[in-house]
Amino acid sequence: MGGTEDGEAMKKINIKNGYREEFPLDGPPEGFPVDHRWQFEVDRIAIERHDAGTASWNRNISDHSEFNGSEYMDETGIELLGCPSCGNHEHLIVDSRWDDPLTLLCRCGTVTTFPRQDEEPSRDWARNLLKRLILTAADPGWDARRLLQRLANHQNDERQRRARPHYLAPDDRDARLADAVDVDADDLGTALYTALDVQPPRRHGGHRFALLMTHVALALTVPAVRDSPDGLRLAEATATLLRDLQAESARTAHTRRPVLDQLHEWQQEDGPAVWQAAWARTLELVQPAFTRYLMCEGVLADGAAALTIALYVIAREEDIAPADVLSPQIRELAETRPGETPYDVVPRWEERLRALGHDPDQDGPVARLWRRLRTDHTSPPGATSALFSRRGPALTDGLECVLTTNWGVYLDHHCQPRT
Repeated sequence: MGGTEDGEAMKKINIKNGYREEFPLDGPPEGFPVDHRWQFEVDRIAIERHDAGTASWNRNISDHSEFNGSEYMDETGIELLGCPSCGNHEHLIVDSRWDDPLTLLCRCGTVTTFPRQDEEPSRDWARNLLKRLILTAADPGWDARRLLQRLANHQNDERQRRARPHYLAPDDRDARLADAVDVDADDLGTALYTALDVQPPRRHGGHRFALLMTHVALALTVPAVRDSPDGLRLAEATATLLRDLQAESARTAHTRRPVLDQLHEWQQEDGPAVWQAAWARTLELVQPAFTRYLMCEGVLADGAAALTIALYVIAREEDIAPADVLSPQIRELAETRPGETPYDVVPRWEERLRALGHDPDQDGPVARLWRRLRTDHTSPPGATSALFSRRGPALTDGLECVLTTNWGVYLDHHCQPRT
């Protein structure tokens, strides 16, 4: 097929919708002139595509509070180029010269030529793809070396991220993916395929690391690439990266624990009846707002723990149920008085706990939780995250988080006198 028919076929391939292919820095394969006509079969042609429709959907979600993060969809995915006539994605034949447009032949007889995609050659994804296919056909190890460089770039970015003062843990999605891969499997490509749940020709969406691992999986399932010396290096480097991420995931697992799981664990440590009632009231107040949050620095959990102690202390002192404690009473106990610093609030609370018969240095659920809250988490300037920062004792950091944000408005609304 050619001419007008070729143009009609091209309409079935959404060439304007975000295909991405890096410009290869290498020139034509050594020993072949630029005008050499390349003809070879490829098992499949995988390429990244950014989907504008999905991006629009995600923007709509971010603008509407009734949605939560679970509705977000992956904007970038890896998909297989196929024949626009029959939909075949396998055993296509490349028939082009180095500087020609990409031309694909299908066994159904369709010939598809991709027109120029961009005036700037380095941004022309179809020609960049052609060059990648030619370089890999001439030397299967070239594709492995390309991915080795991407792995090295990712490792460098991860090292820089871990060196930052406010670093807590690897990306939760990266950690879950690494934990799912059997890095000791005889065939790492297949192990990655399984963990990623790659199902060609279905589009495989994902975040940056998942897409990189998908490219590696696709490369390592091609025997010519997998069995080349550089392919063996790629498998070894990938396994090393995944093992490191698995170890880091285990070391920082506590930061990815749901906040509510930690609060329920503290609640289950038993204690006096009023203490249990205070925990029940805290969970009633925070559960709707804390459902999707993880422990991270622990500030939210500390805020809930501080709220529990406030409810307990006021309920004991006033001889009322924790559910009857009002927001102004909590705020009065929590406030930093004129001339005080956050460090002065801690001994004031500790004195009231001692008056109620709790020795902070003895065992028991109240004392154990208090020792956590009096811990000083003051960090060097610039060493904390912007959202939930650590600037002093866990008590005051936590109180600030739950009393001076939208959660404080929620607390004020639900801790009013009963009518």
